[in-house]
Amino acid sequence: MRLDQFISTNSPLSRKEARRAIHASNVEVNGEVWKDTGKHLPTGAQVLLEGQQLTVQGERYLMLNKPAGIVSATHD
Repeated sequence: MRLDQFISTNSPLSRKEARRAIHASNVEVNGEVWKDTGKHLPTGAQVLLEGQQLTVQGERYLMLNKPAGIVSATHD
């Protein structure tokens, strides 16, 4: 995954703001400052944004209940 995409996915920053943070030397990957937004992250890399570690957001699963007698399909 690209560095800017990882930051925008796992922080409140937009992709454009993530690029600005990278160019401003606010991002460290495995203890080194990265300034290239297009670099791909190695598996298991530790990413710090302004000293705060970013963690990968997992999948979200939502479970919905529908009342009995309600048809939620296109055809019954």
